[in-house]
Amino acid sequence: YDWNSDRKVNFNLSLSELKDFRKTVYIECLFDDNYYLSNYPEQKITDPLYHYLTIGSKEGKNPSKYFDTVYYTKNNREDLKKTGLNPLIHYCLYGLETDAKVGYDFNLNEFRKFVDFVYEEQLFDDNYYVSQYSDLLINDPLNHYLTTGFKEDKDPSYVFSTKNYYRYNQDVKKSNINPLIHFVKYGIKEDRIFNYNVTYDEFKKIKKIICDKKFFNEEYYIKQNPNLTKVDLLNHYLAVGWKENKDPSEIFSTKEYLRYNNIETDVNPLIHFIKEGMDENSIIKFDKVSSSKGFSTDKIEDNSLCYVNIILYFTNFVTPFW
Repeated sequence: YDWNSDRKVNFNLSLSELKDFRKTVYIECLFDDNYYLSNYPEQKITDPLYHYLTIGSKEGKNPSKYFDTVYYTKNNREDLKKTGLNPLIHYCLYGLETDAKVGYDFNLNEFRKFVDFVYEEQLFDDNYYVSQYSDLLINDPLNHYLTTGFKEDKDPSYVFSTKNYYRYNQDVKKSNINPLIHFVKYGIKEDRIFNYNVTYDEFKKIKKIICDKKFFNEEYYIKQNPNLTKVDLLNHYLAVGWKENKDPSEIFSTKEYLRYNNIETDVNPLIHFIKEGMDENSIIKFDKVSSSKGFSTDKIEDNSLCYVNIILYFTNFVTPFW
């Protein structure tokens, strides 16, 4: 047999083309054995790629998190019918060269960046997402959210709220664009309000202040939530914990801040304090008195001040948010 022969051996490919294809899908991360096998947890599959080419693609399964079989098939239906090629093979032969879309209006490079970004920035959390579907087995959480979950007002993580992004950005809601995709592609660059009534840049600055100035203490917080595991605790407090009257640390009382300050019911009190209630000479009121350095036990009754829980002078202690 001539290894350079154009004679087709399988999947409408010559032997050399087949070898190149197998090499390409792994180099470009277009096929992931473990990812694909998660679609068939009860089956013993010895060759995942062969299984995808013969069975999985026909069932609409994805070969990796970077390629959407159904999307690509829909967008290239006529050419796939004409060539008789499997969608992944078609993409490797023709789509790579032309930067064809592989999913959700992304080309491969854009989609890889999107997927990596949402995980790195904790905008998507597999465990959090699937916890909203206790009676449903979800093999590909991100794909499920991008196609189905957002339509059911499910959230992709503690950080990002589907409802809030639509509420702050009515034009996105009217266009029916997936909110997370819009946010990553356009919302961040456009400084749109995304959650907590702040932009993403503001949110990151606020989190840095919270951590730098020790407004959040993981050990203290976990004592109030002993069942929390594999969770980013600060994100949990910002999204959920404050609604349960949990405190982020010994120095900030969620309940007292809400009691002393007239803020909207859906606004996180700690974020409100960092953004609105603090300046170089801010004073915070605590119920309990402490002799710790930097705290004063003097009583004040100035409603223009932001109250939390001891009177605390922040001069040389906190950098103003703005």
